[in-house]
Amino acid sequence: MGRGEFAFTPDGGIYLCERLVGDGGEPHRIGSVERGIEVGRMACHHGDGSRNQECVGCTLRDCCMNWCGCSNYFSSGAYDRVGPFLCASERASIQVAGEVLERLDGVGAWYDHLSGMPGINAVQRA
Repeated sequence: MGRGEFAFTPDGGIYLCERLVGDGGEPHRIGSVERGIEVGRMACHHGDGSRNQECVGCTLRDCCMNWCGCSNYFSSGAYDRVGPFLCASERASIQVAGEVLERLDGVGAWYDHLSGMPGINAVQRA
């Protein structure tokens, strides 16, 4: 949020993410194209991710969307706190993705896609 991209509204508002524009606007607005960015307003949108103690020891933490301030805000009301539904959804998605990857490991086109060179691998097999 606010590190790699920003969202701009037709009236010149600047937001940390386009997902925050439609949610009441003003609380998430960090500035305008006329006045610039109000740095103090950005600070409240970033957390250190430590507010969820259950995330600290979670083995899926590095694969999870716990870093997304917008998803956190919409699921828990805080930018740095993952909501229970988002946590459950992420756990289920990561588990299913892992199972699919295990099944497809070494399977022709899928393996070629993962290697990043499908054309070269196809030619080598021919």
